Amino acid sequence: MAEGSGRFLNRHLEAPDAAAGPWISGGRWVVEEARGERSAVKLIEKSLLDAGLSIGMPSKISESLKKGFKILLNREVVTLTGIPGAAEEIYRFISGRPAWLEASS
Repeated sequence: MAEGSGRFLNRHLEAPDAAAGPWISGGRWVVEEARGERSAVKLIEKSLLDAGLSIGMPSKISESLKKGFKILLNREVVTLTGIPGAAEEIYRFISGRPAWLEASS
């Protein structure tokens, strides 16, 4: 066994944060690590404690976040459907395709 493989296995075989593995994929050892935070809302809240500056949030958005924000989860997003154009904007954002690309297809 190669020295690097031995070190990898020693480090990850009994690691408390190892969720699955180790196994070999594409010629490399792989291990899945457990997530530090399992709640999407808590993860977002932590990331936005400093108005998103630590995660590279643009300053204009950061200034808006400092004024306050609400995290909507799952069906709570439906409350936005009363706002004209909100449903289309949410769909556009989630689809990940720019509007100009949609227009040409």
